[in-house]
Amino acid sequence: MKLCALAVALTLAVTGASANLLFEAPWQAAPHTSFTALKVPAVGDGDSDGTVDPTDPLYGHASLPQRRSSAKLSHLLSSSSYRDIAVTPGMSFTKLRALKRRNKRDEAAALSPRYVSGLTAPSGYTYSWVTDGNRLAMNTRGAPSYLTRYTVSKHARRTTQNHVNACVAFCDETPKCAMATVIKFIDFAEGNVICAVYSQSLPKSEAKYNQGLFHGAGHVKSSYTFTRNAGQVPASTPSSTSTSLQYDQWVWIDVAGTLCSDGTQTGMAINLHSGSEELVIGLQEGGSCHDYQTCYVDKKAYNIPGSFTNTTFNALNIPDNIKWWFPFARDNQYNPWQQSNYAWIPYCTGDFHAGDNVIQYNGASAPTYHKGWNNVKADMAELVKLVSNLKRVWIAGSSAGAFGSILQYQNAQDAFNGVRVDLLADSGETPKSILMHPSQNIQVPNKVRCPNCDDESFDSYIVGLAQANTDSRFASMSYSNDTTIPGNQGVSSANFSAELVRLFNEEDTNTINARNFMVQGNGHTLLYTTQYNAADGYTQATFLNKFKTDDPGWSSH
Repeated sequence: MKLCALAVALTLAVTGASANLLFEAPWQAAPHTSFTALKVPAVGDGDSDGTVDPTDPLYGHASLPQRRSSAKLSHLLSSSSYRDIAVTPGMSFTKLRALKRRNKRDEAAALSPRYVSGLTAPSGYTYSWVTDGNRLAMNTRGAPSYLTRYTVSKHARRTTQNHVNACVAFCDETPKCAMATVIKFIDFAEGNVICAVYSQSLPKSEAKYNQGLFHGAGHVKSSYTFTRNAGQVPASTPSSTSTSLQYDQWVWIDVAGTLCSDGTQTGMAINLHSGSEELVIGLQEGGSCHDYQTCYVDKKAYNIPGSFTNTTFNALNIPDNIKWWFPFARDNQYNPWQQSNYAWIPYCTGDFHAGDNVIQYNGASAPTYHKGWNNVKADMAELVKLVSNLKRVWIAGSSAGAFGSILQYQNAQDAFNGVRVDLLADSGETPKSILMHPSQNIQVPNKVRCPNCDDESFDSYIVGLAQANTDSRFASMSYSNDTTIPGNQGVSSANFSAELVRLFNEEDTNTINARNFMVQGNGHTLLYTTQYNAADGYTQATFLNKFKTDDPGWSSH
């Protein structure tokens, strides 16, 4: 990025004479809504101990608090040549410049850009790139190259070499890691400095996101990327099937009768908790496809083409990815399912977990198995054998997993005969019929058991199921403007948003046990973090806790 000298406005406790008479050039008076400001040739990252001017997205105008007789420039994160110099209203710029020359940390006459200068690649790594704006490395949900992340510092105000060293050390300890990214956040619940690691080196063009992870709360201020010279960290080679069931650990189970789109056997993963009488079944998200173009050219669905086995489960580092999905967040103290048993069902059929067809698409080299319906049924039958004494079951999912959880609800009731089954659907709505692509042969709810389920409207299913099962609870969640489903379903964003309002109103009006949570704004899926509020300020974590615990005050927001 081209170096430039950006003036950062500093508020000083000025009394008496006009501010522009107190300093020699190039200090200049600058207008501000609430104070007299002075410009100084230094740069910051918009994160100061005073006012932050939001009008400059790249550099920020850091401001010292008013009514302070003197202050230091140490909070200007990139102004190393001025750092730790005390500034007073009576100080001339000549004096300031002289102090600057004596400063031990005066590195160069040229001013640095907003990024921290002096960061170096540790031994064995190459400094790949630094983003040129408010950007994150890349998508960390569903991207095969993403492995995991951890909080380097909860409260750090700047990125340091120690943070870089810690991040690459974390990469060296993570199987398959090939690239480490240090991300500086503001207002991100997990911390101010986060290390995210990936299984391959990525180009700078993949840095697309300026909000918190998963489009959540927080803002990305900068990121620094380092590539491992030796390539991926060697990974262990697990056996095709894990047979020892250890508590609080993800274990893959091959399940007879399950098939991915290529006709190969798949299975599921389980994470059991000692003494638990609860089970959360999570269905993986991942689009949908219905012909050669959408399945094999555009690749609109996860894991197509290809198989999904224990090797895939570990190669994609699914255990570390799904621990961020809130119902599976065993280490999250706010998760009401923290001590439940978990089961995760992969998505490799492109049919919303509900298709039942084998079809030869024109252009494809082999038949496509849309067998999600039988897969989930077989997985649940296996769970009945593995997990005994259950008293509560939740079937849940995000995106395609939400569609699947609705379509598989009655199968869950049948599998866990006599056990209460509740439903949690995150971003699984459409004004259209789910039957619009016959090639998938989607299986729909039994109308005898759900008389108000209408195949002309997928959204009628969750309302009808709630009306037919009043002892269970049904939760819906969505952004007000979903950025994915309209494209998948072929509807306009405006029509989708209107349908969402209609559906949520119907749940509130026509059921006693279906409620919803809406976040205003653009995005897709909510369960990968709980750092969301509804328009009225109500928190997502509270909504989910009241849903799970049968709180009589559970309500829509």
